[in-house]
Amino acid sequence: MTIMIHSQKLTFLVILLILTGFSQCKTDESSPVTDYILIAAGEQIPEWAWVENLRITRLDGGYIEVQKAQRTKWGQGWEDEEYEVLNNIYLEYSDNIIEKLVQGGINAIWVTWSNGWSLQHEARQQKDLQVFIEKCHNKGIKVIAYICSSTIFWENMFIDYPISFDITRKQTSGLPYTYHGENPHRFLANLDHPEWIDVIKKQTNYQEWIERNYEKR
Repeated sequence: MTIMIHSQKLTFLVILLILTGFSQCKTDESSPVTDYILIAAGEQIPEWAWVENLRITRLDGGYIEVQKAQRTKWGQGWEDEEYEVLNNIYLEYSDNIIEKLVQGGINAIWVTWSNGWSLQHEARQQKDLQVFIEKCHNKGIKVIAYICSSTIFWENMFIDYPISFDITRKQTSGLPYTYHGENPHRFLANLDHPEWIDVIKKQTNYQEWIERNYEKR
C-alpha cells in the first residue's frame, strides 16, 4: 500500500495495489519479496487511517466493472437494470451515494480505477472518477484506487500492449493461464517479468494523475 500526501490538511489518495499473486515473487536472497512492497512507517499513516478510526467500504463501479461482470460467472445472470446501476455509480447516482456514505459515517472508500483493461480502454473510467473523487474529498471522504495488477483482459491489452502476451503466465503448452482456471477472457500476468511493472504504470496512467492532483492546496 502506498500512501501519498498532497496537502497539509491530510487530504490523501491511497493507491492500493491488489497483488493477488505475490506467491510468484522471487524469494531468494538477491531478490526478496520485500523488494516489491513499500511498507509505510507508523508515523506516515494519517490519523483517519488508524484501525480505530477507519470506516471503509468497497464501491466498485463504472463501465469497466460492467464489462468485467459480463465476462465473469458471478455477473452473467444479472438483469439490465443491475448493470445500469453498476455503470452509473460514479455518475448519475454519485451524489445520492456520497450522501448515504456521509450518513453512514464512512470516511474512506475504494473505487475501481483499473481492473485489467488497457489504458486506452480505461481512460474514460479514470476521467469519470476524477470528478467523483473530488466530490468525495469535498465531503471529507478519502479514496483508495483499486488497481488489479495480477490479471489482464486480453481483448484489448494484446492490441494496445503487444508485450502483454509475452508477460502472461504460461502453461507447459505455451498457452496463458486463465483466471480461476476457467475464464477465457481473463489471463494471469507473470509478476516476475521485469516489464510488467512498466505495463502497470502505463495502464493506470499514474504519472499524469500524480502530476495533476498531488500539488499542495
